Amino acid sequence: MCSQRVSCAAPVSVLHSSMRTQGAYPVVHRCVRCADLELCAWLADENSLVATLRHTTVISSNLSETRLYVSDRKDCNMSVVEEVRGAIKGKRSGSVISASMFANIGSREAVDQALSRLRKSGELMRVARGIYVRPVNGKFGTYPPHSSEVVRSLKHHQRKRIVEHGLSAANQFGLTTQQPLRQIYLTNGSNQVLKLGSNPVILRHAPEWQTIFANRPAGAALRALSYVGRSGAVNAARQIKAQLPEPEWEVLTKAKKRFPAWVANAVVQASNG
Repeated sequence: MCSQRVSCAAPVSVLHSSMRTQGAYPVVHRCVRCADLELCAWLADENSLVATLRHTTVISSNLSETRLYVSDRKDCNMSVVEEVRGAIKGKRSGSVISASMFANIGSREAVDQALSRLRKSGELMRVARGIYVRPVNGKFGTYPPHSSEVVRSLKHHQRKRIVEHGLSAANQFGLTTQQPLRQIYLTNGSNQVLKLGSNPVILRHAPEWQTIFANRPAGAALRALSYVGRSGAVNAARQIKAQLPEPEWEVLTKAKKRFPAWVANAVVQASNG
């Protein structure tokens, strides 16, 4: 019963006439688990029916079986809130939370409302549409978690690669002295902005070759080359080769067919000295 809820906001006056069957009206029973009201029998007392339905909303019906289900929305939604609260209680700060994680708890609408309530109570922070995170609980209240924690959780949640921007990688190899002013990451997923305090995190879609070898120095080398660009790629590749462990450079040389021609050429020339 509980898993077949479909939202419907028909007024009581309409429900009253549509449920009448040869002068009979349904008897209401309450579901112990989620406080849903199940109309599973009929009676002829119109006043009792109207009183029962006054604070409920019909959410699914099958008149051919003379059975209807209604939900006491307040009770049921509070039950979902408590279940979601219990599910996220053990999550660490920065953990990504979304409605898809709670499909077995209730309807999408009920879960969305539960997440919204937990945001208002300060137990969650909304960082993007449909994406919440666990905040850090400090002495003087809650505040946003570190961006690296959110990014780490998000890439597992979305099952996408999320890597540092080429500017950060180029800085690591000494190819530039510029420091990134914004928190920008590259991803093989879609563009996205995560609102974490006054310094939002920007996820920018990038070509596939820029996000491979996500957790290896070889991947950072590729992103550094992408930042330097075609004109300075050969000299940059030589500088990178001098700093990379030999096994990591071999990873690049073996995968050069996956790179654009100018990147592959820079890797080859750096390998040849």
